Amino acid sequence: MKTWHWIALALLTVATIIGQFIESRYWWERIPGFFAVFGFIGCWLLIFGAKILGNLMIYQKPDYYDKIALVADQKEGQKDDQKDERSTDAHH
Repeated sequence: MKTWHWIALALLTVATIIGQFIESRYWWERIPGFFAVFGFIGCWLLIFGAKILGNLMIYQKPDYYDKIALVADQKEGQKDDQKDERSTDAHH
């Protein structure tokens, strides 16, 4: 960046900090760094809240798919047994 960019950035930063204390509508606007802390805490809550909800509702146990495969195999085995019974009944 050019030197005048850095100077403009510094002047805008100083003007913003001074302006924050001159004109404030609410009590929290007078606290230095309030919005930085507020944003940090808000992001932290969103991240960990999503992690907790994910663990409760979305994530499955490591053997979840093994159980599904086992149930599917059992159902398929039952169908095969029923077919065998039908075929033996037809031959008698």
